Amino acid sequence: MIKLNRLFLTPKPTLFKTKQKKKRSFLKKKKKPSFGPRLLPVPKEELINLNYRSIFFLSQFLSKQGKILARSVKGAGKKEHSFLTRAVKQARILAFFSFHASEQLLHMNETLLAKAALLEKSGKGKGKKKEKKLL
Repeated sequence: MIKLNRLFLTPKPTLFKTKQKKKRSFLKKKKKPSFGPRLLPVPKEELINLNYRSIFFLSQFLSKQGKILARSVKGAGKKEHSFLTRAVKQARILAFFSFHASEQLLHMNETLLAKAALLEKSGKGKGKKKEKKLL
């Protein structure tokens, strides 16, 4: 009898309050909206028919250190990016590009940017895009 009474006894109150664990909600947090896809500087058809010999074109997708830029930076899809990386690696093996950064690569990138800026200022770049859409 004595043992049965002990089972139903309530515990003595403590002087200190026990900390309760915070309940976490299992709802997924909303992701921040992206700023939209970055458009490729060239159409996808050109990327699929890419050649390792087009050095100026490939240099657009290389960083200043000579690394291949990520898909998210240039906005290429998975398939296009794989074609691009394959072409850059072939160009490196055949010594069209160096494996490390070089002054020639930096000079090529600067000339490409300068040409693109001149086309935009003259308005010729925009007219060509409209003609392609009409055809």
